[in-house]
Amino acid sequence: MVSYYIRYNSESTILWISPLVNSKDGVDEKDLTDQKSYLDLLSQIPREDLEQITMGIDRGVVRPVQAGEEVFDLTPGQKKNKSGKEKYLKRLQHRLSKQQKGSRRRGRTKKKIGRVHDQIANIRKDFCHQTSRKLVDKPDIKVYVFEDLRTTNMTKSAKGTEEQPGKNVKAKTGLNRAILDKGWHMLEAFTKYKAYRAGKVVFKIPASYTSQECAVCGHTHPDNRKSQEKFLCLDCGNTDNADNNAQKVIKKRCADIRKLGDEKKQAFYRRFIGVKLDVLIEDTRDSATGLLKGFSSNYVPVLIAGDDRLKNTVTAVQIDKIVDGRSMGTIRED
Repeated sequence: MVSYYIRYNSESTILWISPLVNSKDGVDEKDLTDQKSYLDLLSQIPREDLEQITMGIDRGVVRPVQAGEEVFDLTPGQKKNKSGKEKYLKRLQHRLSKQQKGSRRRGRTKKKIGRVHDQIANIRKDFCHQTSRKLVDKPDIKVYVFEDLRTTNMTKSAKGTEEQPGKNVKAKTGLNRAILDKGWHMLEAFTKYKAYRAGKVVFKIPASYTSQECAVCGHTHPDNRKSQEKFLCLDCGNTDNADNNAQKVIKKRCADIRKLGDEKKQAFYRRFIGVKLDVLIEDTRDSATGLLKGFSSNYVPVLIAGDDRLKNTVTAVQIDKIVDGRSMGTIRED
């Protein structure tokens, strides 16, 4: 049977519940909060206070990371090292094209090319580790917000077909290479796990039109951003760096956490209707229905119609419907 950690507030109301997991790095998992529980807690914080602890993070090509007002990029040493590796890689690739297939020299050259690719990837990984650590170590920030970028779709080839050839193929190829070179997904993944270990949280918001929306008035139009760098709102006249404006929009979208929380909760609950869950029963009753309260290992709050003797035990409950944002369950025999 899985053991659970339950945290209560001063009114003996349950705040969140999480499974106990042994940690290898000395951090006690029982003191950590999962993403959904964090969402529930943040939905109760006033918008003004929430904005103080939230940071929007915009990822780009010219500015790899715009986090709040701060820009993160490779250090001069990393840039120099990476540039040297890339030049050496081109020489090796040119040498490879001249060598006979199946020869030992060609085999050695291919191994060298593989090592150089690994070295360049390590520079990228080092940058993502350092940047994510700097972000998570900010004491006043508890919530980090990224755009939900579909990197695979963004970097698809523009060649097209013989019947419908692509346009600006060379430029799109260069853009694809630049996007993949920044390690966008790696930065997000590193920040997410480090934030979790630090008792913080990472959320993602839809990426649509964040580069075209004004962070001041909300006006959205493609002409608001006529160049890569400059943002000028056609409605209110707000002028800013385009990446800096985008991180403000990302932060602003997440700050409306109450609406986001309700939508996510309802979608989360609906997944479990008709599903049997193992539920940990609380020693309390719901004031509106008089039914026992419970939480599943998936953090689904459940109202249980059953025998009082089931208090403080784990039992199988069939989820039947939603009542005021909580699942209604009935005990089922196996």
